[in-house]
Amino acid sequence: GMVAQVGISDLQADPEGLFADPVRFNHGALDLRVTLDPFRVEVGQLSLGDGAERIALSGHAALMPEGIDAAFDLSVNAIDSVRLLALWPLAVVPKTRQWMTENVAAGEIRNVRGSIRAAPGQEARLALGYDFAGADVRVIRTLPPVRNAAGYAMLTGRSYTLVVERGQLVAPQGGSVEMAGTVLRMPDVTVKGAPAKITLRTRGPITAALSLLDQPPFNIMAKAGRPVDIAEGIAETETRLSMPLGRKLGPGELIYSLTGRLLDVKSDRIVPGRVIAAPELSLVATPEGVGIEGPGTIDGLPVTARWFQRF
Repeated sequence: GMVAQVGISDLQADPEGLFADPVRFNHGALDLRVTLDPFRVEVGQLSLGDGAERIALSGHAALMPEGIDAAFDLSVNAIDSVRLLALWPLAVVPKTRQWMTENVAAGEIRNVRGSIRAAPGQEARLALGYDFAGADVRVIRTLPPVRNAAGYAMLTGRSYTLVVERGQLVAPQGGSVEMAGTVLRMPDVTVKGAPAKITLRTRGPITAALSLLDQPPFNIMAKAGRPVDIAEGIAETETRLSMPLGRKLGPGELIYSLTGRLLDVKSDRIVPGRVIAAPELSLVATPEGVGIEGPGTIDGLPVTARWFQRF
């Protein structure tokens, strides 16, 4: 066998087919033990750095008669998204890597923790978790990205989950809306076009919220034949939807349910020539139609009203 302790400086690596571009580090260290019979590699530590960036790896791999037995743990203190993708091997969960390349721009990735476990006769198990901040995240391709987003993401086995804890989305009309609490979950990242489960939580001006809901794949206000600036006030909505990512939607593939509250509502366009006001109205929408109801006033007279428009 062999035991080695190695100091590293100015390392550049470009194994064919492993990374999209060559990777480089300016300092590092390696503690390694290799036994030959049976063949086993133990990494006490592999520490690599570039400036303030620190990457640490430890674990072991052994060649058994039945197959490979391996366990490795990875941690990164802080790294930007571009650098993370440069270090992400092309063959490791490639569909998740591709989704991040297309939908997560800029931003800092922090507290990265990863692990891989492999045992003879079993499928390798991969886990990855990280926090992000200052990123632009596109949850649905047809909607604008969430700007200056912060949150966390987890890859466990085949399931990938991304949670936006803070961020704003600039709507096509009416200003911006807060997107805190928005969640994207892909149950199986290995299946192309598998349905994703998305929860969109928004808070902002009614016009901005309705403007977003009038974008593909929803087109709610266009289907209802109403303008997005139909009322003034604040909208708080939660939309739960299931849809395949990365390709054009087929008939019946978009499933969604929206519930929400419209606060401090005022409008002279719902009933032309009359001013409607309400402290709070409820909003619901599905692929079948959209409805608003609740107590309020019309020209100062108290009413309880319900409006529903089928698509």
